[in-house]
Amino acid sequence: MAISESNSGYLVRTDLSKMSLKESVQDSLFWHAWIMLVLSLSFCFFIKVGYKAYGSTIYENDHFLTIAGIYGFLSTALAKFICGFLSNKFGFKPIFISLLLIEIFLAFTMNQAAGNPSLYFLYIILVNFIEGGYVAIFPPLAVKIYGIT
Repeated sequence: MAISESNSGYLVRTDLSKMSLKESVQDSLFWHAWIMLVLSLSFCFFIKVGYKAYGSTIYENDHFLTIAGIYGFLSTALAKFICGFLSNKFGFKPIFISLLLIEIFLAFTMNQAAGNPSLYFLYIILVNFIEGGYVAIFPPLAVKIYGIT
């Protein structure tokens, strides 16, 4: 259910599950959720694709970077269970805000952490965890907004 303002100035709930795709795309709630999803996942996707290329400019140990990727993959899988559970328990908003704040911190400190192998390893794991968390919490939000079809 979305809240919109009627002609009388009162807020009314709109049942988005009854809307067509064209109507949904014209609704501001659709764009709000879409922008949240795209912007929150951008850093994670960038790092997941480029962590090895970036890391290879600093470290010559390809084995280290591969192991970081493996643990990153495992943290993505683990995050889907953990964040899904926490989202069911606490709701979307606190989990999303927590993931977003951690992601912002990681994004602004990635260059400084890259010089330390242990920190770089941890950052790769955390970035992958956050991406897995986002992937777990957005589908239930979509079901809440648009209903089950």
